[in-house]
Amino acid sequence: MSIKILIADDHPVTFLGIKETLKQYPDFEIVDCVTSGDRIPAVLDSSPIDILILDIDMPGFNGLDFLKKYRSSYKDLKIILYTVHEGEGYFREALKYQIQGYLLKTDPLETFHIILNRVMNGDFFYSSNLNRFILPANKPLSAKEKSILDYLMKGVSITEISKLLSISPRTVEYYTQKLKDRFEAENVVHLVSKVKDSYYK
Repeated sequence: MSIKILIADDHPVTFLGIKETLKQYPDFEIVDCVTSGDRIPAVLDSSPIDILILDIDMPGFNGLDFLKKYRSSYKDLKIILYTVHEGEGYFREALKYQIQGYLLKTDPLETFHIILNRVMNGDFFYSSNLNRFILPANKPLSAKEKSILDYLMKGVSITEISKLLSISPRTVEYYTQKLKDRFEAENVVHLVSKVKDSYYK
């Protein structure tokens, strides 16, 4: 089945650019393009949509307006902000609404299909220009990191985790090391202690 995409952006060049980029990948289908946030619910309620690519600046009901009013109504919808705004205020405001990505219109479109697939697999993706706004311990965890951390918090061994997630022990060790580096932990016990106090919910 194809990944169904809705674009909300009032600039035709954005829609055409994304459409041209994705047309070579049959796994993606652009269902519609709307030019105002208040038109999004009608499309979501009438068509199955996997990913919403959402601009912030639109006439009238903009992207942040949509998130504030409707995000809780479409909890399973993957949302990627696609905007010219690279200021910290916009970025942090958007993060409040459990978005899956924040991309800048200056980012290259050549890797767009990879980003969309990563988002569908549970990853959070943001433009590298925004790195300065994210501290390692505050950056959202990927789906795999979250799963492994869940098990580590319960005291499950690396060998057992590998069996539960159907991945190799080496892969579990790799992600465990990434988590330790991220939280500046010396070992798994230290990691669990730091995460329990400061990040994990």
